[in-house]
Amino acid sequence: MVDSFESQAMPGLPGWFDYAEPYGVKNMAASSFFPSCMGEDSLTYRYFVRTLLQMSMAPAELEVPDYWSLNYVLYMLYCRGYGAVFYTDEYGIIFNSCTLSGYDINYQPKYVSIANPLLPNEKYSGLEIGKDAALIRLRPDYGSIMDTVCYYAGQLATAASSLNINLINAKLAYVFACDNKTMAESFKKLYDEIGSGKPAAFADKKLFDDQGNLKVQLFQQNLSSVFIGMDMLETMRGLMNAFGSAVGIPNANVTKRERLNSEEVNANAFETAAIPLVSEEIISRDIAEAIRLFPELDGKLSFRLRKEALPNAAQRNSDSPESLYAG
Repeated sequence: MVDSFESQAMPGLPGWFDYAEPYGVKNMAASSFFPSCMGEDSLTYRYFVRTLLQMSMAPAELEVPDYWSLNYVLYMLYCRGYGAVFYTDEYGIIFNSCTLSGYDINYQPKYVSIANPLLPNEKYSGLEIGKDAALIRLRPDYGSIMDTVCYYAGQLATAASSLNINLINAKLAYVFACDNKTMAESFKKLYDEIGSGKPAAFADKKLFDDQGNLKVQLFQQNLSSVFIGMDMLETMRGLMNAFGSAVGIPNANVTKRERLNSEEVNANAFETAAIPLVSEEIISRDIAEAIRLFPELDGKLSFRLRKEALPNAAQRNSDSPESLYAG
């Protein structure tokens, strides 16, 4: 899949979260940093965005009609926050990104407009929600998950950068102070031979003093005092746990290694399930509305959380489609 839009005449072939880049997600990602020089273009940052975004989709079990693109629906919902379901003469009932306009008595958007190069814009502009189209949202505020993803991706990228720098600094074990350049080159060659694993190394006797000691001043760094790699890994694990709690991935949310009991593991059970349950409530209601408008979707369009994504404290009967929020 193409990972860039610059080479395309239209918004290019979508790769991972690039689905949403034409709609300002990239700018939103960039604005989440201070200072901005940390940038959304770093490979490490984009790696974490991609990883965290796909992780956030894991609790979802979404079923769509065979002629829809599942990955398009997922990335539109998670990156943009919503999309429209409507009927087209050309392709039948489809799901597509849209823009919102107008408002009803409850100050909710009233119309959707579709901008798709394969559809006539004037024909699919101003479709009334609840009459001509159904709107499917990820969250009740019409927002996406990208603010959470970008926030933690930035912190993880910074932590990973610190870890890399510390690993490089920890490689400096010895510094040799030699009398002259010739002696320095001799010691470099001797060190290379020893470091290469040779069983024996031969050195000029001029490198030794009368007592048989090397003519060198050796400065040894205490690596244990400067290496914080394990601490950085713990920090990254803590960030991953915090992200999991924010998007609904079950985790212990503790870094304790010994005597971890079940109460500590399940302490954040409902916190972990909170956001996914809100999303499930909203998406399920919106899907029900889409099926009301387009009965052909019945049995083909559904959303629920995987049982594995619900901690024990938030478990329910897996055979029941009812939301925890249903009365």
